Amino acid sequence: MIKKIVMLLQLMFLSIILTACGSSFKTVEVPKIVEKVKIVKVKVPKELLTCKDFSTTAPGTMQSDIATFQTEVFEVAMDCKNKLGKVREKLK
Repeated sequence: MIKKIVMLLQLMFLSIILTACGSSFKTVEVPKIVEKVKIVKVKVPKELLTCKDFSTTAPGTMQSDIATFQTEVFEVAMDCKNKLGKVREKLK
């Protein structure tokens, strides 16, 4: 008789504990499966694949030579930046 009472108390205790844990479970969403892949080839014009050239020789010691060199470097950088922007637009 005592065994039955102990077993009943154990079952009641376990049921209380297990129901308390039930609310902590989180649902996990399953990611969608890709059904179709579309491959698109984008043609980028050759003029967008190269940047403007600039001389790699060191500028002279005069301040005007250094300013000319900096201006040339800036123009080349802006040319590359603009071409890269056009390539990005084509890839969208």
